[in-house]
Parts: sequence; structure tokens; C-alpha cells
Amino acid sequence: MHRGERYIGSEIAQKLALSLLPGTPATPFQDLTGREMEVTMMLIKGKKAGDIGDVLKLSPKTVATHKYRIYDKVGVRNEVDLLHLALRYGLFNPDP
Repeated sequence: MHRGERYIGSEIAQKLALSLLPGTPATPFQDLTGREMEVTMMLIKGKKAGDIGDVLKLSPKTVATHKYRIYDKVGVRNEVDLLHLALRYGLFNPDP
């Protein structure tokens, strides 16, 4: 956050913007909020709830709530399934 405003990283902002373009195929991720997308990107990069909470200034319980809402919205059961889905839809590129 900066001056009381929310901050979305450039990578996440780009993914969100691209998902809103006309003609872009629907993905399970398009219904996520900006905060849920931030948490998603960190989860698929292997970040733990405590680390995510530190970066986003959230309690671990709030991170867990976001995590399980994300799972419900995109239809996965765990972080491995989330990563596979992100790879399938091009949300994550494992190459540095």
C-alpha cells in the first residue's frame, strides 16, 4: 500500500488487464478480485501464507480465507492443482 491505497504489482496488473480484453478466452481466474489474484500469484510461486501476509500486510488467517475462496472460485483442491491450472491458462511461466 502506498499512501493508504492498494498496490497491485505490474505482473498482476498486466494479467488482469489482458484478461479483460475483448476476445480473450474465459478463464477460471477472471472472477478473482485483485487481492485474490495477488494471493494466487504468490501461491503459485510457492510462497507460504505467513510470507504472503507479510508482503500484503494481512494476517495469516486472512490469507487462508483468500486461499480457500480462490480454490472455490477456480475449482481446485490444493496449491498443486492451482499451479497446474495457472500453467494451463498461461498465468504462470516457470521459466525465469
